[in-house]
Amino acid sequence: MSYPLPFRRQPLTGLLFALLCLSYTLIAWAEPPPLPIEQNLPLTRQQLELTRNIISRETALDATQKAKIHEFLEQADNWLRQADKVRGEILRLEKQIQDAPQLIQDLRANLDRDTDADKALEGFIQSSDLAALEIRISKEELNLVQARDDQKTQLEELSTLLAGSKQISSEIAIRTDSLAQIQSDIE
Repeated sequence: MSYPLPFRRQPLTGLLFALLCLSYTLIAWAEPPPLPIEQNLPLTRQQLELTRNIISRETALDATQKAKIHEFLEQADNWLRQADKVRGEILRLEKQIQDAPQLIQDLRANLDRDTDADKALEGFIQSSDLAALEIRISKEELNLVQARDDQKTQLEELSTLLAGSKQISSEIAIRTDSLAQIQSDIE
């Protein structure tokens, strides 16, 4: 039994279409070529200075182009300085975070010890009348309210620092990408 011609071409057309789709998919999955080693390294101030010197000696560029490039280089230098400051702040915060468990443990250990103040308070309670105890309780309640206010202020400051740390980290990432872009534009 023989089929008409359009039916015979249909499997070949489908096979050709499948091969085209497969080749397109393989191209899409292909990895981009790796960047040269110099472009993968972070930008340094020495590289910026070297680039400034090269641009200053370049004869193919006019004064406005050189000025614009120097402006970009100055901006990149400012970003590098800001990134260094942020890294220092991050290191300080990480140190605080690492030291926090030990500090908490020390504070809790101090809470368990009877201090001279506790012994003095017990002696005061034993020797005082009701009116004196009420006055002392009022003073201690006032001290407690003040301590809670101080704690609340410190917690708010800590949350601000943590939020700032996250914002700084994202800003570092953005600026690092910008520096990499500037470096690639310069090269």
